Amino acid sequence: AADMLRRNPVNRKLKPKSVDAYARDMAAGNWRQTCEPIKFTAGLLLLDGQHRLHAIVASGVTVRLLVAEGVEEAAQEVMDTGVKRSAADALGLYGESKNQSLVAAIARLAINVEVGGFGSFAVTRQVTNAEILSFVQANPDVRLAADRAGTVARQIDASSTAAVGYALWRMRRV
Repeated sequence: AADMLRRNPVNRKLKPKSVDAYARDMAAGNWRQTCEPIKFTAGLLLLDGQHRLHAIVASGVTVRLLVAEGVEEAAQEVMDTGVKRSAADALGLYGESKNQSLVAAIARLAINVEVGGFGSFAVTRQVTNAEILSFVQANPDVRLAADRAGTVARQIDASSTAAVGYALWRMRRV
């Protein structure tokens, strides 16, 4: 990975939170090989994959990736312009049929509070879909909080249904 990164003369700005999130998934064994390769030109200049490669270096683990060579340099202009799969989408793929977005938002908030403490409701790090899936599997009662959050949020005129859901989930645990 480090050798491949030496062939990275022009790329978008590195996003450290993304690298950290990828590295956590890699170190935890949650990284999955997809059909999305690391892409190089015919002259072996890196066009796509710098965040994954930096994450491999940061995690210190071996990750299997596909590599494509001979990609036109101009193709870089349209790479990564598709629709990103959200945590709610991932929950739906695993059978979550109700309140997927709210369940994901409550889980994301709970994970960030666990990382940053109770005074930290702002996003402290990028939470990955794998982390959200693991959290929901380990805390199935988050679904009950999501079911009730909308009603309670309307009753108290709350601006954040996810914060209400998190509070309901946390109170149930106390």
